[in-house]
Amino acid sequence: MVGVALRDLNRLRAVAVIVAKHGFGPVLMRIPLARRLFERPPEGDRALGELSTPVRFAKLLAALGPTYIKLGQILSMRKDLLAPDWIAALETLQDDAPRLPFEAIREQVEAGLGGTLQDLYASFDETPLATASIAQTHRARTRDGDEVVVKVQRPGIETTMRSDLDLLYLAAQILEASIDEMQIFGVVPVIEEFGVEHDHFRLVGQDNVRRYLPVGAVRVRVHAADTAFDVFARACAAQGAGCRVVVSTPPGLESPAVRRLEDLTESWAGAIEFVEESDTQLALAIQGGQVDRVRYAAPDRASLEVLQAGNAANGCIVSVPVSAEGRLELLWYLREQSISTDYHRYGNLGLRADEARAEAP
Repeated sequence: MVGVALRDLNRLRAVAVIVAKHGFGPVLMRIPLARRLFERPPEGDRALGELSTPVRFAKLLAALGPTYIKLGQILSMRKDLLAPDWIAALETLQDDAPRLPFEAIREQVEAGLGGTLQDLYASFDETPLATASIAQTHRARTRDGDEVVVKVQRPGIETTMRSDLDLLYLAAQILEASIDEMQIFGVVPVIEEFGVEHDHFRLVGQDNVRRYLPVGAVRVRVHAADTAFDVFARACAAQGAGCRVVVSTPPGLESPAVRRLEDLTESWAGAIEFVEESDTQLALAIQGGQVDRVRYAAPDRASLEVLQAGNAANGCIVSVPVSAEGRLELLWYLREQSISTDYHRYGNLGLRADEARAEAP
């Protein structure tokens, strides 16, 4: 691992400079390797120095690129490990990542599909629908006239992430060895977990199946601050999951995105309903068992009255930011069901004794 990281010495130096720029120079210089790279800590950015430590740390991860953004997204869910102000700062990394230049997008699509954009699509929107740490999505229209969303992986992302994971692992080891406080947080196990693929369903003597069922009745609650992406992503994810989808709009709110959704989905999404209702009416629907889940686009858009109704009815009110990662957003509209079947007792595998099985963890 050290040998791999040493081949990336230039990247390591660049990371160290960005770390110092975000006001973490004193921490950096407590590490012996950093003192070998620099005689004195690189200068920090004064403007960044005025921000709180959690905000500076989140901005640092964003500046370091996709691997670190993804790590920050994972850390934002570790409420058992980090204080609320750190969680709040890291949750901002769930928002759109920096945009890729359209020329890079064009090259990726044309290389992957073996043709020019003009040949492949009737139209291709240069403005991204959403950007994430690993990919970017664009609206397009096929030659057959179908409206589609094209997800384009960032160029060189696999190589970059592998290199960065090597550096992260080395950095975690050095941090724990050099700074006593880091041992409390267990930095190395977090990085190890981040870089390992897991298969939880191959256990000796047991077959495990996990399936996902639609939640049921979902209210997609629209707010004046919602973007078109906020509206479309939630409605499409809920419909794709097989839920009964109701797009709920407060009285008097004119939303171009909702009108556009009605027009676009008329032919293929008859299950999507559109209602106008106040917070009080929505709260009553929750209390009456008509709603299984309410999906807001952001925490500050959730009504206190609705939150209280959901709490009283043991319902689920989701108000985390809408994710551009479709697989993550989809999980809010599904309920998980796990089925385990034991096919042995006391070590006797019976007819399946000769099967090749994974080792028990």
